[in-house]
Amino acid sequence: DIGFFFIEHGHYEEGLSMLNKCLETQKRSLPDDHPSLVATYSHITLGLSKLHRYSEAFDIGMKALDIATKQLGDEHEQTCYLRAMLKLIADQMELH
Repeated sequence: DIGFFFIEHGHYEEGLSMLNKCLETQKRSLPDDHPSLVATYSHITLGLSKLHRYSEAFDIGMKALDIATKQLGDEHEQTCYLRAMLKLIADQMELH
């Protein structure tokens, strides 16, 4: 998705803006625990962490992890990725 592309290329604010618009659209048409939300929340988490907005990133990441665990399973690749990303964010929060 284009928001993630922007984040990957260092344009964090633009990427987050696009991802938040995408999330608004998804939330209007999907249930709150739909697996498609996991990727969007994950990308938002990444963008926020790149901007050193660790507390916000952690909160959004926890939403993604909750959905991933329930809908995809505890051992799914995305669930494991989120757990690792949240650990890194928590470590950064302790440093700042």
